[in-house]
This record gives sequence, C-alpha cells and structure tokens, in this order.
Amino acid sequence: MFNAKATKVMRVQRTVGLRRERLLIWIFVAVECVLLAGGVTSIGAQSGNVRVVNAGVPGENSTELRARFAASLAQWHPRFVLIYTGMNDAANEKKFVSAEVFRENLIAMLNISQDAKVSAVLVTIHHVDEVRVLKRHPPGSYGDRSPNRRIDALNEVLTLLAHERGTAVVDFNRVLEQAGGADEHLSTDGVHLTATAYGLLASAVRRSLPGDLPSGTTVLCVGDSLTFGIGVRPADMGTTGADGVRYSTYPVQLESQLNR
Repeated sequence: MFNAKATKVMRVQRTVGLRRERLLIWIFVAVECVLLAGGVTSIGAQSGNVRVVNAGVPGENSTELRARFAASLAQWHPRFVLIYTGMNDAANEKKFVSAEVFRENLIAMLNISQDAKVSAVLVTIHHVDEVRVLKRHPPGSYGDRSPNRRIDALNEVLTLLAHERGTAVVDFNRVLEQAGGADEHLSTDGVHLTATAYGLLASAVRRSLPGDLPSGTTVLCVGDSLTFGIGVRPADMGTTGADGVRYSTYPVQLESQLNR
C-alpha cells in the first residue's frame, strides 16, 4: 500500500514538473513574440553584459520619435539614451519639420530623460550626398535651401540646445566629413551608411560614454532608419542574416565595443 501511494505521488510530481516546464517554454516564446511585434529591432547582448537596444524606426522624424520616446524609456529602463534624429526632418520632403519644432521635440525628449534619470546624448546629422539624394527626391521640394543647408540649420539648433542644457553631443557630421563624407565608400545611397560608416558612428558614440560601464547597463539607441541600420540591414528582415551573423548596424557595433 505504501509503495503504491509513493508511486502515485511520484507520477503526480512528474506530471506537475512537465506542466511547469511547458508553461515556462510557452512564456518564453510569448515574450519573444511580443518583443518582435513591438517593433524592437535588437535586444542587445546576453544578460550580464552591457546591452545596447536598437529602437530605430525607418521613416520617422523627430515629432514621431517624441511621441514614442517616453514609452521606450519605460520599456527598457536604460542608463543612457542616444538620440539620433533629424535626417527625415531635413531631407525627406514628406516628413519636413521646421527648426523651431525640431528644437521643441528635442527639449521634450531631454525633459523626459531628465525626469526618468536617464543620461541623454545627442548626435548631429551628417551631410548627405546631394547628387544622389536629388535623383530620388524632387529638387523643387527643398525651395531655396538645399538638403545640407537644412541639415546645418538643425545641427545648429541641436548644438546650441546641448550647450544650454549641458547635454553631451556626438558630432558625427564632423566625423563623417573628416572621413570623406557620404560618398560611395561610406554611404549606400547618399544618406544611409555602409558598415564602415556605421562603425565610425559607433566609435564616436563610444567615446561619449564612460570608459567602464558595469555589467547589466542598458544603452538605448533611438532614431530613424540610420539607427535601424538601413544600408546594411533590410527593412523587412530581423537582426541577423541567413548565416546567423548580426547585421553591422551602429548599435550592434557599439555593443561589441562596449563589451570588449
């Protein structure tokens, strides 16, 4: 009688254990699906290292980024947030934003960062190859100001605001210009970057961060297609190619540098 009861108890325990294991697997899969459905393009390194989250959304301007900014901070709880926005504001006629509105959007995001106790870093917008850009965009849409003049106006706003607020700035426009600009070696289409240029951006951003970040630190990269990684990463694909290697976006390269 005792042995029969013991056997029954053991069977119940095994059944409960299997159900618990299946439940954990289901939860893991469900969480992964939620992350992918939420538009997160990269969830960074494995637990224990510095994690860099790629929250770039192709086509966004600064107004659209501002609308989702607080939710992104709440989701990822980063220690640092890299704000790299403005290319669509200046160079995409469908998403033009004035310098005044651009400034308001940056102020709002800096205020949200400050309230959340997150250190914000602003990144200047690089000059484009206007010859290639104007083959895709109607020249008349820019009026009397070329794409790069519009970019200069936004960079001036960004730099002055950073000085006023004591916010760190990565002058990527200067870095890319010194490397030769958005030519065919550094840009795939005059705007989006090659892996080499994304590496330059990652290195410039790395220099703006503390030398030794503790394990478990999260760095959030927000922005548009330049953060997402268009140029090295297809818009409709995941974070890795068919060979399983992650695309060489700037957040991926930054994460690699931070975990050396």
